[in-house]
Amino acid sequence: MKNLPGELVLQKNVWSDKNPWVVLVQIDLLDDDSTILRYAANTQDFEYPRDSGIMWTAIGIRPSSMENAQQGALSEVSIVITNVGRVLIDYLMDPDDVIGSAVKLIFVNAGLTEVDHSSLEVNYTIQNFKVDSQDVEFSLGDETLVIQRHPPRLYSTLQCEWAPHNFKGAECQYVGTDTTCNGLLDSCRNRTGGSNTEHFGGNPTLHNDGLKVAIANG
Repeated sequence: MKNLPGELVLQKNVWSDKNPWVVLVQIDLLDDDSTILRYAANTQDFEYPRDSGIMWTAIGIRPSSMENAQQGALSEVSIVITNVGRVLIDYLMDPDDVIGSAVKLIFVNAGLTEVDHSSLEVNYTIQNFKVDSQDVEFSLGDETLVIQRHPPRLYSTLQCEWAPHNFKGAECQYVGTDTTCNGLLDSCRNRTGGSNTEHFGGNPTLHNDGLKVAIANG
């Protein structure tokens, strides 16, 4: 069990607290840029920890529903972030960048931002989300294999898994002068500088009929 720092214990027990408790939400997206979003349920931007230069953007945040884990069930919570100005839309265009992303909720006393509040952190992953003209609602829960894709890789005959986002990446290994890739086998075969089919991220010999079983090595 985590222990509260002494300063927070004293603040928690005072009769009247002039300093509000602020909920901070950090979202670590799974996009190629490893984008980190930081928001504060506050009327103005919030710096935490103090003098760190890490700013949390003021935005409307409210819990929608909470369910405690019982008899082995997963704990779940829904939070709603105001979508005024549609500031979140650009980050939510690709569900694969969002589903499974880590979310950290931190409860911080505004008068004690120099104190370590890690004992008041709660970690979740995004299970699902929905967007309307006013809000974005995230359904959060513990990490579970149930919501993850199995097998983790896609198996296609003529479409490369590395294109377009990981073109020239560690798996693709193409080092020629071409700057784009449509992921097709013919394009890989006719690359400037020579064929790169040795590293093609598809499965040309995969037939369309019958059951396929993928066995991981290691």
